[in-house]
Amino acid sequence: MTGYLEGGWILDGRDGAGKPVLIRIGDRELVESEEGVTLGRHPALADHVIDDPSVSRRHLRLGMRDGGFTIEDLNSLNGTLIDGVDAPAFRLATLAEGTRIGLGKVELRLTRVAG
Repeated sequence: MTGYLEGGWILDGRDGAGKPVLIRIGDRELVESEEGVTLGRHPALADHVIDDPSVSRRHLRLGMRDGGFTIEDLNSLNGTLIDGVDAPAFRLATLAEGTRIGLGKVELRLTRVAG
């Protein structure tokens, strides 16, 4: 029996202490969430938790719009960087595979996974 691997996205990198961070977000999860999925430090406020003090409790939102992968900073305290450039709060940006994302001291790279 072969397993079904859903397509989606992987965010991988390191937290502020150098520990590995790996977040998998399936296409289905993105499509079924009307407002997108959130990343943050607080498990009750974020869909995917990053346990790093430089990450806000509810730091950013990821989603799909018009076939593109989007990111939106949720007015985080330490900000969000997209390929080293500050992302303005509450403004959607479309990301491409390979984009580097910074959440406080956490550095992640976006990779597409085919299903």
